[in-house]
Amino acid sequence: MKSANMGKKHLTTRSECGIMVVSMDGWTEHRSIDEIIEKERIMARRISRVIDTEQGIVTFRVNGADVLIARLDNYSPSIQRRLTLHGLSQKIGDAAAGITDAEEICRTLASVEDMLQAGKWGAERAPGKPRVTLLAEAIARVKQSLGQDRTPGDVQKKLDAMDRKEKAEVRKHPAVRKAMEDIRAERAKSVPDDAVLEDL
Repeated sequence: MKSANMGKKHLTTRSECGIMVVSMDGWTEHRSIDEIIEKERIMARRISRVIDTEQGIVTFRVNGADVLIARLDNYSPSIQRRLTLHGLSQKIGDAAAGITDAEEICRTLASVEDMLQAGKWGAERAPGKPRVTLLAEAIARVKQSLGQDRTPGDVQKKLDAMDRKEKAEVRKHPAVRKAMEDIRAERAKSVPDDAVLEDL
């Protein structure tokens, strides 16, 4: 992918360890997974949103300061309906961001739809047990393969500060994508097939 930056043309390529940016005049820069995540984390901190479902407002903050308070009641019924459908589209669609397997995408979308119809906004987990996503596990595995001591929990803390688009960019990393596929394959092998269940 070619991009312009400060008057220089650059060619961006992805490697197993990170992203290599090579300019046409020979200048190079290597960006590790850590650098990508940290940059996205800083960008995510600049603008944040706080949703208050009881009062029906969304507060937008830039660098920690409130800059806009949007009240749902201020919009017409038609706009409120469009906002609701837009949110529904994002809530269900975002769950499958970064997934490439068609069958898994379908399962993920259906799972979120079932969860919402059951009156639940997010997946439940055991009390006191931190949430660790497949992406966090994959990144931790990549970091460990490079000799860096990084747990899925450590990675998850950084990912939690990133939005959907930023996480999708990290998912594109070849090593991360492969690690996610490996983890999915390992989990699939651990599930007993029907023949085994018949004897139980």
